[in-house]
Amino acid sequence: MAEQFGISQEEAHALYIEEQQRLGHDELGTFPKNWCEGRRLYELASKEDLVWFDLSSAHSLEYIDRNFGPEISKSCDVNAVDLFHLFGANRKLTTLISTSLRNLRLHDGSFADGIRFTSRHGVGMCWALWMRRTDDGLDNDLVVATEGQQILADDPDLLNVSQRFNFRVG
Repeated sequence: MAEQFGISQEEAHALYIEEQQRLGHDELGTFPKNWCEGRRLYELASKEDLVWFDLSSAHSLEYIDRNFGPEISKSCDVNAVDLFHLFGANRKLTTLISTSLRNLRLHDGSFADGIRFTSRHGVGMCWALWMRRTDDGLDNDLVVATEGQQILADDPDLLNVSQRFNFRVG
């Protein structure tokens, strides 16, 4: 496009940046200034022991292949699920797996409460809770949340992530 205006790509990029700043947009590589204001860190507590599918285990991967393999193969063109698939960007696949597991009755007739899996960024476990009672229009879900605490722009974890992924916090 720069060629159409008779300028170099560097000049076009500089003009683009000027225009974005003039319009009040954040600088490239920067989180919006209000990102921290619109989010909080919450701690969750359960009223009872919860049952989780651990997607990071070989047993779970084998179970997924055995029970949902044909549907996964047909819908997502994946013949054997591994961690690469679970941590990947194929949302059709990950949604199919989590929905299938959500609807699965356990041997005692109950349902699991959610899934857990190793973080693909190596920072512990990720948890996804299925809020069944809320989905059914009931109250008193199994998990309660604290009020939450504000995320500060100088939070050490946020700064660590911003350094690792090369962006600035507004």
